Amino acid sequence: MAEPIIICGQQRSGTTALQSALAHVDGVRNLGEVFQFHGPLVENAAHNFYYYVNNVRGGWTALTSAEEAESELEKFLHYLETLVAGSHFVIDIKYNLWHHFSPGWFNIYGRPFMLEYFKKRGFPIIHVERKNLFRQFVSHEFASRARKWHYHEESSEIPKIPAFDLNIEELSEYFEMVDGNQALFRKRLKNYPKAVHLTYEDLFDGRALRPESERKLRRVLPGWILAEAESRFIKPAVDPVRWVKNGEAVIDAFRQTRFGVMVIDTLRPPLSKHQSP
Repeated sequence: MAEPIIICGQQRSGTTALQSALAHVDGVRNLGEVFQFHGPLVENAAHNFYYYVNNVRGGWTALTSAEEAESELEKFLHYLETLVAGSHFVIDIKYNLWHHFSPGWFNIYGRPFMLEYFKKRGFPIIHVERKNLFRQFVSHEFASRARKWHYHEESSEIPKIPAFDLNIEELSEYFEMVDGNQALFRKRLKNYPKAVHLTYEDLFDGRALRPESERKLRRVLPGWILAEAESRFIKPAVDPVRWVKNGEAVIDAFRQTRFGVMVIDTLRPPLSKHQSP
């Protein structure tokens, strides 16, 4: 079968840009987040898992054993292969979507069934983290309000949204969740030779992969895929942190925590300049 390239990470980690870069050449098809469950993606996207369940598989039954789970996962992967003309296809699975195909009586703290299956088959798995989780949270808040998730080209246009306060309790829970998930997946992929760990901050220089990230990817991907890798997306020209209103309260809340450094290092420059959006 065409070989899947698995990308794993938290939302707002640069995974969409990486999908685009890896699928920049003929022979690689980007199927993106196949486990999305929002309306249009379910109804109109043939590569979507729920489209497959509703329109191809003809419904779903509980998976009571590992054998059943493996059989159904293989059927889905073979179905995806029918949508691909080349030798590889890229799929993106966020941390909170690895529960699919888990058989009955599984341990919610254990290794996801899909992950173990991919490792058994020797598929490349690219784990993307973000060093600054505070910027990641603000990026998500900013994108939600601006209703713009990705940028295709340089633009000086500033989104017309009001400045906003961050919910400190939600931010605290976010830090613990994402930090825990990143550590968990590093552990789950330890000693797996086809795993690569990348960071958002070091991933791209404009649209091109940075040399260090490309070097790591070449350990698990053919060179022809990476030779002309170029993303359709770029980082926004504006800094979403400028829209945060309650920066000092956020600093006070996290100053004595292990997340304090990233919060202070991020907020102090814009707070000192006091640039209003």
